[in-house]
Amino acid sequence: MEKRKFVEIHRGDNYGKLLYGIDARKALSRFGRTRANCIVSSPPYWLHRKYGGEPQKWEDDWVGELGLETQPDQYARHMAEVFRSARKVLRTDGVLWLVLGDTYMSNETNDPTRMRTGIQGKRIEKDKSYADAAAIHIRPAPKDVGLRFKALTGVPWRVAFALQKDGWILRNEMIWHRPDHMPSRARDRLLTGHETVFLFSRSRHYWFDREGAMAAGLPTERRRDVWTFPRGRSRGRHHAVMPTSIIEPMIRMGCPEGGVVLDPFAGTSAVGEMALKLGRNYIGIDLNETYLLETEERFSGSDFQPSESYRRTLDKLKSESIRRK
Repeated sequence: MEKRKFVEIHRGDNYGKLLYGIDARKALSRFGRTRANCIVSSPPYWLHRKYGGEPQKWEDDWVGELGLETQPDQYARHMAEVFRSARKVLRTDGVLWLVLGDTYMSNETNDPTRMRTGIQGKRIEKDKSYADAAAIHIRPAPKDVGLRFKALTGVPWRVAFALQKDGWILRNEMIWHRPDHMPSRARDRLLTGHETVFLFSRSRHYWFDREGAMAAGLPTERRRDVWTFPRGRSRGRHHAVMPTSIIEPMIRMGCPEGGVVLDPFAGTSAVGEMALKLGRNYIGIDLNETYLLETEERFSGSDFQPSESYRRTLDKLKSESIRRK
């Protein structure tokens, strides 16, 4: 199999290195002496979507895509496995910002036709790529998870406890309040208008610049543990893009200028766009190589300088996409 290589984007004196089409654990083992100052990432949420790419083998011998496990605790262990690899390339004074959403045990019959009504159903009918990416049809029955029908699974905290057990220090839980939250068919509970952001550190003493971020013009409220940002729009085939507005304070607080920001679940490289604009360097990894095509719009501005290898890789992916059609 052809060995994947980094392709580069530059902005001024800063670089962005992108490595797509490879498992993050394998990619991180190549880093050598490279050390990241900060990790900012929003991994696949449990049983929310299929992102594609080759099924991966995990330490417990399960083979499949992260986020499609049949048990939430297994998902949490796999998350700990990935971020154990990431911790090895993180400086001892580095931090991890982790964005996670929760899951309801709401599909008792495993029948995707249950989702054909309401706003979610209309989107499934209208957008084939969204329908293909939806993980509705693979959700386990609640009894197989050990929970009751309609139960909130508590996935973010299961992951947080798994990372704690694996050696991370949990420093903060933040609420990302989303005023443009997704609607719900449920009429017997409150609407979900938030996701969870965790701040972990590798060591007791670490680089963190809360006041510096405020001096840069961010609102005073960013010093608190409830942040309000709209979700923003998706790009192309990626239906869960993290908005740059929430990424900015994480980078400003967690990474010094000229430092390195890592995202092992890069997607469309929203983290990379903001890191380069803020004068940081960036390393982005993603299992799905086709998402590299979605980065072109982000890095099309005149202040970005794509490398020749980046352009060649995009041309190759575009040709392959045309042939598949």
